[in-house]
Amino acid sequence: MKNKLILSAFAFMVMVAISCKDDTLQESTPIAKKTSSARIDVGNPHNTNTSGQWETIWYDKYILQNNIWGYNIGWQNIWSAAGTGWWSYGVSSGHANGDGNIKGFPSAVLGWVYGNWSNNSGLPRQVSLINGCQYSWQTETPSTGRWNQILDIYFGYDNNPGGNKGKMACNILIQTNQSWNYYWNGWNQNTPTQTVEYRTIGGVEYTIVISKDREPTNNREFPFVSFHRKYATNYVNNQNLKPIFDFCKSRGWIKNSDYLVSIQHGWEVVDGDYGNSKLKSNSLSHNIW
Repeated sequence: MKNKLILSAFAFMVMVAISCKDDTLQESTPIAKKTSSARIDVGNPHNTNTSGQWETIWYDKYILQNNIWGYNIGWQNIWSAAGTGWWSYGVSSGHANGDGNIKGFPSAVLGWVYGNWSNNSGLPRQVSLINGCQYSWQTETPSTGRWNQILDIYFGYDNNPGGNKGKMACNILIQTNQSWNYYWNGWNQNTPTQTVEYRTIGGVEYTIVISKDREPTNNREFPFVSFHRKYATNYVNNQNLKPIFDFCKSRGWIKNSDYLVSIQHGWEVVDGDYGNSKLKSNSLSHNIW
């Protein structure tokens, strides 16, 4: 799920208020959301799914959210299955391309998401106390549909952002893969509102796009920085995010006094697959120390 690079600026108002940043990249999570009472708590083993807007599946230290918020949305179904030593989750949807905007960001959340905290996540954690932040994520992605596979990471200047993005210090987006037809208009160009750099960080080559987002309550700007892998992948094994955090800290985008509050793994969906195939995570794990 960011003033951000967006596909196109729009507003969606059905008890959902979405902040649009500029005309090159849409944010993956909205400013405010429709409250849903549907929460499914699952144990191990389990096999469950839900298609309601904003409904959630709670498993282990993650919240799997059926984030649907875009314009001209279709149906979207998230599912979760687990057994001894494994967990998989994913999404199938019937979103139509329409005007090309993102329809939602179905994702697994570690930590904070709009007033909720996942169980035993190890977050929030102050930046000065982060010695390592390692993750592994193995996915399967289809040839159909139109999607963007990302990590959406939030830092707050307070250890509890509350029910909205009101206390944000920085938002980092890390793209690991995208469909062949996914397109951001002007995302890799220098403009008056964004700067593009090329860096190797932690052994990975990135195109880095630097722009701004805004707090919803007081319109205060904070950095939004997206890292696009030069070489796309569906298999990340024990990658340490701390070099990215240190890079952002060296540029003044985050401070030692800030807090890592949320890491979200999922897909920005433009076109659905109409049930023909799924965006799927076969494994996801985190280790923060």
